[in-house]
Amino acid sequence: GRSNGSIALKDETSRSATGGFIYAPFKAFDISADYYYIRLSNEVEYQSSDIVLREEADCLLGSTPAGQPVNVNSPTCQQVISEVVRNPATAFNPLQITSVLVQPINAAVDRTDGIDVAAHYRLATERFGGFSFTAGLTRVFSHTTQDFPQDPVDDELRDLFVWELPYWKANGSVTWSLGPLATTLYTRLIGGLPNFDGTGRLGQTSIYNGSVSYRFGANAQLRLTVDNLFDTQPQRDPTWTSWPYYTRNWFSPVGRDFYLSFNYQFAGR
Repeated sequence: GRSNGSIALKDETSRSATGGFIYAPFKAFDISADYYYIRLSNEVEYQSSDIVLREEADCLLGSTPAGQPVNVNSPTCQQVISEVVRNPATAFNPLQITSVLVQPINAAVDRTDGIDVAAHYRLATERFGGFSFTAGLTRVFSHTTQDFPQDPVDDELRDLFVWELPYWKANGSVTWSLGPLATTLYTRLIGGLPNFDGTGRLGQTSIYNGSVSYRFGANAQLRLTVDNLFDTQPQRDPTWTSWPYYTRNWFSPVGRDFYLSFNYQFAGR
C-alpha cells in the first residue's frame, strides 16, 4: 500500500450536548445518569489498505457480507475504487492489484449519542469492617456516519464491518476494608462486539482484576494487584482466520499479571 497526506483537508468541527442528574436518597448511596450527544463534522479519516480493499469488494459485488446493498456509483465507492490500482485487463495477470493508495479524507458527519449510568453504595459494620460497591454502565443508542454528503447515512451499530462497537459496556467493584487491610474485586463486561466478517455479534465477555493492600500507619502502604485474575483469554472470533484471531482494540494478549508496590507519602510542612 501507498499513503500520502492531503493539503485539501478541512478543520474538524464538533457540537455536543450533555445532560444528567445525581440522586442521593441517603448518605451512603447515590446514582447518576448522563446523556450525551456528539456531532463531528469534517472528521479526518485515514483508512487502512485492508478496509479500502474490503469496501472496494463490497462496491464491485453490490453488497456487504451481511447482505446490505451497496451502490457502486456512490461517492464512497468511487473514492475507494480509485484508490486500488490494478493491472490492465490485457496484462499477463489481468486486473491483479498492484498497489493501494491510502489517503486521509474529511468525512461529512459522524454522530453518536448514549447514556452513562453510575451508582455507589457504602456499608459500614461494627464487627466486619466497611464495604463499598460501585457499578457503571455505558449504552450507545446510535452511531451514524456519512463519508460524503451524497452518500446514504451508515448506521454503525448495524453495519458491523468498520467500527468495533459493542452495544454496551459495564464495570463494577466491591471493596472490603477492616482497619489497615483492604481488598477490591473489579470486573469489566463488554456486550456484543462485532465479529471480523461483520456478519454478526459475539457474546458477552468479562474480565476480573483484584487487589489487596495493607497500610502501615498514615504514610505507608503495601499493595498487591492482580490483573486478569482468572487468566481469561481474549474472546476468540471464529470468523477471524489469521493471527491473533481477536480484536486487539478491546483485548490484551497478556494473561494474569501480578504487581507488588510500596507507597510512602512524605509528610509536608
